[in-house]
Amino acid sequence: MTSNKNEAMWQSITDSVNSVRADAIRTKEKIKEKWSYLKSAAKAKCNEYKRAAERTGGGDELADKYLQIMNMVPAVSFQGLTGQER
Repeated sequence: MTSNKNEAMWQSITDSVNSVRADAIRTKEKIKEKWSYLKSAAKAKCNEYKRAAERTGGGDELADKYLQIMNMVPAVSFQGLTGQER
């Protein structure tokens, strides 16, 4: 994706978010920052879930919001590359 298309996409997202509540206008930078935070939180919860699932008794299910984020982001962001030495 070119830089212009990327910026246009983020501007479109920002416009959509701001159209929901006119009293809480957010900048494109704040929207990007929030998305980055949400991805990080979803990755942390996913890793926590994997660790809990390996223990006796398993763990709680992942919340829907984390599952939705995981479905939007490429799997490699959550699972890492397979077959790679660390």
